[in-house]
Amino acid sequence: MKVYIINASGTFGGYPRNEYFFLVEANSKKEAQDKTWKYINLMSPYLVVDQQWSIALNVSGYPPLCALNSSRSKAYYVCKVLDGVEVGEGCIVTEESYLQAKTSIGGLEDEVVVYALPKITDIIQ
Repeated sequence: MKVYIINASGTFGGYPRNEYFFLVEANSKKEAQDKTWKYINLMSPYLVVDQQWSIALNVSGYPPLCALNSSRSKAYYVCKVLDGVEVGEGCIVTEESYLQAKTSIGGLEDEVVVYALPKITDIIQ
Protein backbone atom coordinates (compact mmCIF):
# COMPACT_ATOMS: atom_id res chain seq x y z
CA MET A 1 0.00 0.00 0.00
CA LYS A 2 1.26 3.48 -0.79
CA VAL A 3 0.92 6.15 1.88
CA TYR A 4 2.07 9.74 1.97
CA ILE A 5 2.96 11.97 4.86
CA ILE A 6 1.60 15.42 4.00
CA ASN A 7 2.30 18.58 5.96
CA ALA A 8 -0.23 21.35 6.59
CA SER A 9 0.42 24.49 8.57
CA GLY A 10 -1.62 27.35 9.89
CA THR A 11 -0.61 30.97 9.83
CA PHE A 12 -1.60 33.78 12.11
CA GLY A 13 -0.67 37.32 11.11
CA GLY A 14 1.61 35.98 8.37
CA TYR A 15 3.68 33.85 10.76
CA PRO A 16 3.58 30.04 10.85
CA ARG A 17 1.66 28.92 13.90
CA ASN A 18 0.63 25.28 13.98
CA GLU A 19 2.04 22.39 12.01
CA TYR A 20 0.16 19.17 11.30
CA PHE A 21 1.28 15.94 9.65
CA PHE A 22 -1.25 13.60 8.02
CA LEU A 23 -0.80 10.00 6.93
CA VAL A 24 -2.74 9.70 3.66
CA GLU A 25 -3.58 6.56 1.68
CA ALA A 26 -3.31 7.53 -2.00
CA ASN A 27 -1.97 6.37 -5.37
CA SER A 28 -0.21 9.65 -6.21
CA LYS A 29 1.13 12.79 -4.56
CA LYS A 30 -1.63 14.86 -6.21
CA GLU A 31 -4.36 12.57 -4.86
CA ALA A 32 -2.82 12.72 -1.38
CA GLN A 33 -2.69 16.53 -1.46
CA ASP A 34 -6.29 16.75 -2.72
CA LYS A 35 -7.54 14.46 0.07
CA THR A 36 -5.63 16.53 2.62
CA TRP A 37 -7.05 19.82 1.24
CA LYS A 38 -10.60 18.49 1.57
CA TYR A 39 -9.92 17.26 5.10
CA ILE A 40 -8.24 20.41 6.44
CA ASN A 41 -10.96 22.67 5.01
CA LEU A 42 -13.23 21.04 7.58
CA MET A 43 -10.70 21.80 10.36
CA SER A 44 -9.86 25.43 9.65
CA PRO A 45 -9.88 27.88 6.73
CA TYR A 46 -6.43 29.11 7.82
CA LEU A 47 -4.59 25.84 7.20
CA VAL A 48 -2.54 25.41 4.02
CA VAL A 49 -1.17 22.19 2.54
CA ASP A 50 2.55 22.30 1.79
CA GLN A 51 2.78 21.81 -2.00
CA GLN A 52 6.50 21.04 -2.00
CA TRP A 53 7.06 18.72 0.95
CA SER A 54 5.69 15.21 1.14
CA ILE A 55 7.03 11.73 1.72
CA ALA A 56 5.86 8.66 -0.20
CA LEU A 57 6.18 5.35 1.64
CA ASN A 58 5.53 1.82 0.43
CA VAL A 59 4.21 0.01 3.48
CA SER A 60 2.51 -3.25 4.34
CA GLY A 61 0.40 -1.50 6.98
CA TYR A 62 0.53 1.03 9.78
CA PRO A 63 -0.41 1.17 13.46
CA PRO A 64 -3.57 2.91 14.71
CA LEU A 65 -3.54 6.67 15.23
CA CYS A 66 -3.32 6.40 19.01
CA ALA A 67 0.04 4.63 18.63
CA LEU A 68 1.35 7.03 15.97
CA ASN A 69 0.98 10.16 18.09
CA SER A 70 1.64 8.64 21.50
CA SER A 71 3.80 10.56 23.94
CA ARG A 72 5.55 7.36 25.11
CA SER A 73 6.72 5.95 21.80
CA LYS A 74 7.92 7.32 18.47
CA ALA A 75 6.91 6.34 14.94
CA TYR A 76 9.56 4.93 12.61
CA TYR A 77 9.57 3.78 8.99
CA VAL A 78 11.65 0.61 8.75
CA CYS A 79 12.66 -1.11 5.52
CA LYS A 80 15.12 -3.77 4.43
CA VAL A 81 17.86 -2.69 2.03
CA LEU A 82 19.96 -4.78 -0.35
CA ASP A 83 22.89 -3.08 -2.08
CA GLY A 84 21.52 0.36 -1.19
CA VAL A 85 18.04 -0.26 -2.65
CA GLU A 86 14.84 -0.85 -0.66
CA VAL A 87 13.61 -4.42 -0.93
CA GLY A 88 9.85 -5.03 -0.77
CA GLU A 89 7.54 -3.04 1.43
CA GLY A 90 8.63 -1.34 4.60
CA CYS A 91 6.52 -0.91 7.69
CA ILE A 92 5.65 1.82 10.13
CA VAL A 93 6.31 0.78 13.70
CA THR A 94 6.01 2.52 17.04
CA GLU A 95 8.82 1.83 19.45
CA GLU A 96 10.53 3.61 22.31
CA SER A 97 13.97 3.68 20.67
CA TYR A 98 15.78 3.51 17.35
CA LEU A 99 17.35 0.15 18.26
CA GLN A 100 13.96 -1.42 19.04
CA ALA A 101 12.63 -0.16 15.70
CA LYS A 102 15.64 -1.58 13.87
CA THR A 103 15.24 -5.04 15.38
CA SER A 104 11.46 -5.11 14.91
CA ILE A 105 11.47 -6.42 11.31
CA GLY A 106 14.81 -8.02 10.65
CA GLY A 107 17.10 -8.17 13.58
CA LEU A 108 20.59 -6.77 13.68
CA GLU A 109 22.04 -9.15 11.09
CA ASP A 110 19.98 -7.79 8.17
CA GLU A 111 20.68 -4.45 6.50
CA VAL A 112 17.79 -2.32 7.70
CA VAL A 113 17.18 1.41 7.32
CA VAL A 114 15.17 3.28 9.95
CA TYR A 115 13.68 6.76 9.54
CA ALA A 116 12.07 8.67 12.41
CA LEU A 117 8.64 10.07 11.49
CA PRO A 118 6.94 13.21 12.80
CA LYS A 119 3.94 13.02 15.11
CA ILE A 120 0.96 12.14 12.93
CA THR A 121 -2.08 14.33 13.54
CA ASP A 122 -4.58 12.11 11.72
CA ILE A 123 -4.96 9.35 9.14
CA ILE A 124 -6.83 10.13 5.92
CA GLN A 125 -8.08 7.16 3.90
